[in-house]
Amino acid sequence: MRQLAELPPNLVKYIKPEEAIACALNRLPPLYATSPEGGKRQQEKAQTDLAENIFLAVRQGLAAVQRDP
Repeated sequence: MRQLAELPPNLVKYIKPEEAIACALNRLPPLYATSPEGGKRQQEKAQTDLAENIFLAVRQGLAAVQRDP
């Protein structure tokens, strides 16, 4: 996680990345796919349409974990 690398090292040691990831994923819409082609389409959608939402969700996930380590 790039945003995690930008935090101070003394704070990072108290953050569990999997908890921040779970918080971020809970704030994003599901992108289900049932075929490899559908998976590619969903990945493209995430990279184009949802990039800003993903960035903000990760930031919020990190903030949530920082408040309650």
